[in-house]
Order: sequence, then structure tokens, then C-alpha cells
Amino acid sequence: MSNKIIVKKTYVPKVGAGSDLIKSLEKLAKVIEDHGYPKTEIWKPFEGPHNAVVTIQRWKSYSEFEEAMPKWVATPAIRSAVFDDVYPTNFDSYDTEFLYDMTKEN
Repeated sequence: MSNKIIVKKTYVPKVGAGSDLIKSLEKLAKVIEDHGYPKTEIWKPFEGPHNAVVTIQRWKSYSEFEEAMPKWVATPAIRSAVFDDVYPTNFDSYDTEFLYDMTKEN
């Protein structure tokens, strides 16, 4: 049985672009969900880079995530939301972390 995963992405905005980053991530989250992918949660860390924003997506397995990515990156609305809205607000590329659910009930 495959473990559930969380895909965590941390975005650091350019100086002065914090609110634009959040708006862009909200737009991206809606587009992602509208295309049938897992809901994106948007979190604000207490610590770390100034005005950083973290997104969380919960997937059934890493293989499900991996299988979805070719379709995901080829979806024009998702590409547009990422390249036209999110990336211009970022100081640098974002970090991605994968967390495996290790609970026995998984």
C-alpha cells in the first residue's frame, strides 16, 4: 500500500509583492482544483523568510502525483497561472518538499 503524501511548496515574494503572491496563489489554487487535482491549502509561516507563503497539497500517493504531473504541466490554464501570475511575484524559484504519511492507519 502506498503512503499518502503532502507536497509542500514554499514561496518567497519579491520585496513589496507579498499580497500579490497570495492573490496569485489563490488564483492558481482555484485553477488546480477546477481541473480535478487535490485542493491547495495556503499557509503563512510564523518563521522563515519575510512574507513567505507555503502551499500544501494532499495526494493519495507519490505515484498518483507523479502520474498527474505531465498532464498538469501541459494544462494551459495552470501554466498561465504559474508563469504569468505566480512566478513574477517570486524572489526566486520555490522549494518543494514531499512528506510521507507514516501513520499506521494509512
